[in-house]
Amino acid sequence: MVWKIEFYKTSMGNSPLQEFLDNLPGDVKEDMAAVLTLLKERGTDLLLPHAKPVDKKIWELRINSKNMIHRILYFAHKNRTMVLLHGFTKKTQKLPHKEIELVYKRMGDYLRRVK
Repeated sequence: MVWKIEFYKTSMGNSPLQEFLDNLPGDVKEDMAAVLTLLKERGTDLLLPHAKPVDKKIWELRINSKNMIHRILYFAHKNRTMVLLHGFTKKTQKLPHKEIELVYKRMGDYLRRVK
């Protein structure tokens, strides 16, 4: 069964993830699209090397392209929906704490507004 992919939008209707994707080179966008297709097809069954849990609620989609490491952080929501919250280019081995804090803030905002 196919999963639905939803980009988080702010209360003003902006999509920070879409803005991140729009600023990537075309070949990286193609790599992202391929991994997003896998996520749509496999959902929570998608694991390494493409996805892995960050903790009990948040997952990271892993895209390595042209010596750059990109991540999309997301969570699984009801009705087989993956909510993509944030994208960034990773510069350190460890996932930066500020990125995780931002994701939890966006997840809380999303859940408050979609009741």
